[in-house]
Amino acid sequence: MSLSFLHFLIFNSLGIICSAQPLSARTGDSTFNIYAYGDGISGLQVYYSDVTVSSSDTHTWLAHPNPANSTWANMTLYMAESSSREVGFTSKDTAGKITNAWWLYGQYVMVTKTGVNFYAEKKPDLSGDYTLSWGDSSAAETEKTLVTLRTIAPSTDSVLS
Repeated sequence: MSLSFLHFLIFNSLGIICSAQPLSARTGDSTFNIYAYGDGISGLQVYYSDVTVSSSDTHTWLAHPNPANSTWANMTLYMAESSSREVGFTSKDTAGKITNAWWLYGQYVMVTKTGVNFYAEKKPDLSGDYTLSWGDSSAAETEKTLVTLRTIAPSTDSVLS
């Protein structure tokens, strides 16, 4: 091994070691929108968008209104513990609602509860809206569509196929 090659290795090794920095915690709040993706659903926005993750409790997510047409205050995203298994937003009573289970894995919405799947079901009122619910894999029914929740917006304007 030549002396110049040895110097090259030492120099580059020191450069790598000196440039390493420790990871630091995120500062402040992070705001994002949530979208549902599934069979025939390619990015429906979950209502009460503009969700914020609190820096003090990263598993509790708050929704903020659009200032242009807001009729509500900040709400918390929840999963109902009841048999309805609904997913929604609440501003007051959190009894029977799991509110501190949310986290992000890249751009995927995850929960701390194991075996959870999310489902979208078209509302019967012909409004074109969907309800969001959760359950394990045995909860799948023919009228419900298995969906993945993500923070990345759809790439097209047409989100229903």
